[in-house]
Amino acid sequence: NNNGTDLIAWHWNFDNPASGTANISFEQHPSHKFTEAGNYEVQLTVSNQHLCSDTLTREVAYDAQPMSDFTYDTVCFGDSTHFMDITPTDFQTILNREWHFGDGVILSGVEAPVHKYLNPGIYQVKLIIINTNFCMDSIIKEVEVRELPIVSFSPDSSCFASEVFFIDESIINAD
Repeated sequence: NNNGTDLIAWHWNFDNPASGTANISFEQHPSHKFTEAGNYEVQLTVSNQHLCSDTLTREVAYDAQPMSDFTYDTVCFGDSTHFMDITPTDFQTILNREWHFGDGVILSGVEAPVHKYLNPGIYQVKLIIINTNFCMDSIIKEVEVRELPIVSFSPDSSCFASEVFFIDESIINAD
């Protein structure tokens, strides 16, 4: 109920002087792109047709857009790969991490997971980051799990009391 009084003026101050003339708006429903991440004291003053006005100031947290990144170690088949989320956390708090290991396995909420692949090869690993303002980013990296060599040897003799010479017949695994 507005008692027959209409709102006629809006004055927004976004507490972002670096945005120049865009720091102020007279629209009822404006949008504003802040120049950097941080907390801003956004102020709205509304006036009615009788030139009565009121002001509200509210802190708005403007999170940085996450820039997903991670490290990993390249391992040989049979060893576990260690991952580490190294997403910068300046002006933001990470809400969730979701790892897609490229082999159908997905894991959420872990900053430094360890994963063991069932086969050697190159896997497309994706990390999705969501911060507390639900801003999201993802990155994909190729992670290699190296093939093991094929180990083989044979003795040249198996006669008792004879010296046995061994011949390495190992080869690289070049599937």
